[in-house]
Amino acid sequence: MNLDYIPGPDALFDVWQGNFKTHAKAGATRFGIPAAVIEELEVKQTRWETAFAIANDLATRTQAAVKEKQEARDDYEAELRRFIKAYLAYNPAVKNPDRENMGLHIHKTTRTDSPVAPYAPVINAKADGTRRVRFDFGESLTSKAKPAGQHSVRIAWIIREEAPTSYDELLHTKERTRTPLILTFDVPKAGKRLWFAARWVNNVEKEGPWTEIQSVVIP
Repeated sequence: MNLDYIPGPDALFDVWQGNFKTHAKAGATRFGIPAAVIEELEVKQTRWETAFAIANDLATRTQAAVKEKQEARDDYEAELRRFIKAYLAYNPAVKNPDRENMGLHIHKTTRTDSPVAPYAPVINAKADGTRRVRFDFGESLTSKAKPAGQHSVRIAWIIREEAPTSYDELLHTKERTRTPLILTFDVPKAGKRLWFAARWVNNVEKEGPWTEIQSVVIP
């Protein structure tokens, strides 16, 4: 059983997101979603659809186009997950037929909680081109698998010279359901130190333990 409602392959993701956004926007008033939130989602959708079309056409496909497509998807997918969690997942106005129309999981009448991960992910950070940091993660150094019942890995980070003394100081987060996770930074961030930690998040948004806080220099 696929526990993730967002498809992995780009072509399937593109079909899913278009259907999802159409139904979410149509029900926005009933679901209590502000118009400004829908507009912000549409900006990210436009970036994705433009980048996907360019990268999917042999006449316009370049390495830069493929990079932009991946970054656009990462940005859009992260926003979709935040949107669904904030406005749909626990909203009593959203009924099971709505979830089915939007391509989301149907709520069961009886619920079985997924286990909280008992251990942190193994994560390796390395330079991946100019101003890009790549995070490879999994259960072990040799396995890219996630523990049973885990939906994604969540990485929290901050850019500064001095080491954080608590996880609360890692102010930025990004989530990824499959390895690798890539962060891309603007020019002024090159050469600065990125502090980070990671944890598993299960299928009902319960978090496992953090890794130790580690650091890498942004190339």
